[in-house]
Formats: sequence, structure tokens, C-alpha cells
Amino acid sequence: MKQKKSILIFILLILLLFHSGCFKKEMLVANFSYVPENPTTNDIIHFIDKSICKNGSIVSWRWDFDLSDEYTSATSTLQNPSFRYAYGYGKTFVVTLTIEDSNGRTATCSKKIYIVHQSHLPGKNDILLEVLSHERKEKNIDGSAPPQENFVCVWVKIKMANNWDRDLLRPQSGWAGTTGWKGNFYLYTDGFHKWGHSGILPEGKPEKISPGENATWIVTFWIPSSAKEYMIEYTYLYDVSMETPPKELDFVAPL
Repeated sequence: MKQKKSILIFILLILLLFHSGCFKKEMLVANFSYVPENPTTNDIIHFIDKSICKNGSIVSWRWDFDLSDEYTSATSTLQNPSFRYAYGYGKTFVVTLTIEDSNGRTATCSKKIYIVHQSHLPGKNDILLEVLSHERKEKNIDGSAPPQENFVCVWVKIKMANNWDRDLLRPQSGWAGTTGWKGNFYLYTDGFHKWGHSGILPEGKPEKISPGENATWIVTFWIPSSAKEYMIEYTYLYDVSMETPPKELDFVAPL
């Protein structure tokens, strides 16, 4: 009789603990991995959901990448998203995954990711730059007027082929200035003056060029209307987070 009472008390205790939520975390476990394991500022990091739900099913995922840049948003609701820390050199970020199952339960997992500098540079013929056309216009892509008098906007249609073993990401938009080195495209007038691009209009809106593929962008520059000759340069910047310019590879195409 005492043994039956002990068994009954044990069962009641287990049921009480279960309903109190003590076992809920074991029923739903958030977890993920990512590749590459040692990402650089040029890598697109792919996150793989490895969460477990023993009772029900996972119905939502929310990722917080601890940062926002011009290529991607700081959060994602995809099960297996991708993200790039373009300005993360030498920094550590905390990536957090929060999941919810069909029973309304939630679980969270956070991991630290350290971003190292990009050391693998493209070589000759890894990136091919071809100027398809160029023309002068009075306004920029966004319809804006010249930043000062006697300036004209040069619209350059550029085709880029990627023979490298890594993705080439869509270049930045925005005024880079004549001395800034964080831009990707520059235009030289008279072989001396250097002008950073002020806007990019992707054809077909390609966000990246994978190895073996190509894409076309329209890149714009504000230059003095008196300039008769100019030359465009593409600089592959393998790390845009450093305070001083890193080693660069230049690809020059005359116009």
C-alpha cells in the first residue's frame, strides 16, 4: 500500500512540475550554426537553424544581428538567413535567434561572432570591368541637381564579370567624396582630379555577383562640365573598416 502511495505521489509530482513549466525549455530548444566559421568583412555569413521542438512545430524565427548596414537589415524572420558585417573589422557581434512553436512557447539562443579582416585578394582577370556606355546629364539618378554650379552628372553603364571564388557585393551608393577611400568606383578627370560616385542604379537589382556570373550597374559621378576626358577606376576594397586604406587592386577603364 505504501509503495502504491509513493508511486502515486511521484506521478503527481511529475505532472505538477510539467504543468509548472519546468520541462518546457527541454521541449523547445533554440540553436543555430553559421558558415564560414571565421567570417571576414567580405563574407556573406549563412546562418543555419538547428532548433528542436519535441511537442508541436516551430512557427516563427526572429534573428537579431546586432547591427544594420546598407546591404541588409538588422533583423530577419527567415529560418536560414544570411548577413554581412561590412564594417565589422575587429569587432564582436552577438547574434540572437528567438523561436516560437505552435503551442505559443518561445526559446532563445545567442552566439558571439568575431569578424576578422579580409586577407584573400583577387588576382589578375578575377574581376573584369567593361564600360558599355556613358553620357552626361543634368540630373542624378534620384533627380537631384548638381552640388555646385558648372557641374554635370556622368552616367556610366558598367558590366562586371566575377571570375573570383567569392561573391562580389553591390557597391555602396552615396557620395564618396574626392578623398574618401571607402567607395568602390572613382572617376578621374584630366588624369588628376578624383571624383567618387554619387549613386548606383543596378539593372535587375542584383545584390551580388556570384563566381562565374556578371551584372550591370549604372554608376553616376558629378564632375566639372568643362572636363573633356575622364577615366573610371574600380577599387576592390577588401576591408572597409580600417582607419587607413588597406592594400588595393585597381581596375581602370578609359571612357
